[in-house]
Amino acid sequence: MNIRFKIKLIFFILLPLFTQCTSNKKPNLTIAAASNFKFTIEEIIDLFEQETGIQVDLITGNSGKITSQIENKAPYDIFFSANTKYPDYLYQKGYTTAAPEIYAKGVLVIWSMQKIHSIDSIIENSDKIALANPKNAPYGQAAIDFLQHESLCKRSKFIFAESILQVNQYVLNQAVKLGFTSKSAVLSDKLKGKGYWIEIDSSKHQAIEQAMVGIANRKNKKEINTFLAFMKRPEVLQILQKYGYIIAYSD
Repeated sequence: MNIRFKIKLIFFILLPLFTQCTSNKKPNLTIAAASNFKFTIEEIIDLFEQETGIQVDLITGNSGKITSQIENKAPYDIFFSANTKYPDYLYQKGYTTAAPEIYAKGVLVIWSMQKIHSIDSIIENSDKIALANPKNAPYGQAAIDFLQHESLCKRSKFIFAESILQVNQYVLNQAVKLGFTSKSAVLSDKLKGKGYWIEIDSSKHQAIEQAMVGIANRKNKKEINTFLAFMKRPEVLQILQKYGYIIAYSD
């Protein structure tokens, strides 16, 4: 048996194995999520991957920036926004598979490494207050709504962060005395028990209705629909509640 024949024989023996590996390649999803949702969606993704075997990549940022990226053909399959405004805009422009659906209502809190005796006093006595940029981040706009409602809006004291995650870093590092962040952040395993926080009365700012939507013209439409449906599972709703979200639906 010559060497060339041996090589051909080995090739034909291994070919089915190569084909099998290719055909069993796991589908992949890329999810873009608002920063407030990072810790929550990571736990949901872990559960989803264990159950379905579908691998998920996660990108986080402020909702406005993610919207611009989708307009510029970023390869995202699903968008979890911190409001309905941006997903509605994408839907009207034809970038989504369907109309957005509200999956939860977010909760705004103030958070500090120092003990908070009252909301008014800590705001008035804080020389630097961090909040996500209201131009792109719904939680930042909710913070502005609240401050205006309470006549506490002094823009010279504000540090506008890129996202909720950056607000969290400013507060943790004590670069600011006070920050407006999400309840989901302060309840996360990473931040729970650190500092002091108070929930903001939701009647004093626009409701933070968080919406999800599938992105159009993606090849993995089946996997997109599978994940969106998974969001309504009882165990996922429990995760949402664990992180302080008000669930928008129930099974």
